[in-house]
Amino acid sequence: MTYPLDDFWANVDAALTRCAEATTVEDVITILNEHFNPSSGAAFFGGSGGDTQLLDKLYWDRADSTWRVVRYDAPYYWCLADTNGDLLTYIEGDVYRGNTMTD
Repeated sequence: MTYPLDDFWANVDAALTRCAEATTVEDVITILNEHFNPSSGAAFFGGSGGDTQLLDKLYWDRADSTWRVVRYDAPYYWCLADTNGDLLTYIEGDVYRGNTMTD
């Protein structure tokens, strides 16, 4: 038997698998928008309460240096740069273009 949450977490896992291959801010935004409806940012990651986080797939678990940490305050509040220098900010599931972190 499957439950509604099974489908939800399967979608989260599919989004994370695809984001593990993302090399640009636009890649991440496009992928996430195919899996979740945006909230207040350009995209939204619906699995922020799960075991694996978007930051894991973009940075911590990667063997390459596609992404660089610009600022890290918490697992739910960070900014990365892709190799083009474009910035992606993550705030509690919402994904924004640029560095939208406040001091």
